[in-house]
Amino acid sequence: MIEIMRKNESLIEDIKPNRKIGSLSFYDQAQIMLITTKYRKKPYHYNQILSFELLEDEASIIKGGVTHGVMSTSTWSDDVDVVMKTSSSRITSVCTSLKIKITFRNIPQTTEYISFQETERSKNSILYKEAFRSAQDTLSALQASVDMVNTASAQTVLQNPSGADEIMKYKSLLDAGIITEKEFQAKKAQILGL
Repeated sequence: MIEIMRKNESLIEDIKPNRKIGSLSFYDQAQIMLITTKYRKKPYHYNQILSFELLEDEASIIKGGVTHGVMSTSTWSDDVDVVMKTSSSRITSVCTSLKIKITFRNIPQTTEYISFQETERSKNSILYKEAFRSAQDTLSALQASVDMVNTASAQTVLQNPSGADEIMKYKSLLDAGIITEKEFQAKKAQILGL
């Protein structure tokens, strides 16, 4: 694990981030996200992102990542006032904590928190709305990073067909009379490694 982190750090020394949002820097070319805190810089590869969620006063209001698919559009309103935490059948108009929890697929599993607000503020205040918009921008960047890995994985699968797919392709050539039975059997043996 330490060797991977050193490799990730050396990769990002030579390139500039594509996006920088608060304490996160995204290096799409290397597919690395760098979390910078007061005490450290910690790189993670995009494929290590398992899930992420926006927590408002410790309650999850938006989820995304590999395990959650597309984020809920109902909470992505431009009108921040729509997203209010209900507690004991009462709607609160203040927020004390606004942060993103990112869970990475490591052993042991790692969780990072990115804080946007740590003091009580009215949800109508400009400071809260700015913090919420920054959190939304960060969620979008995280989802784009996960999507980038998923797209690359899908392209790899399409470019590298399975042995069964290859055999089916040659079987259809045999059925069409383009190749002989002997040629089909030779290709099949080659694909199966016989």
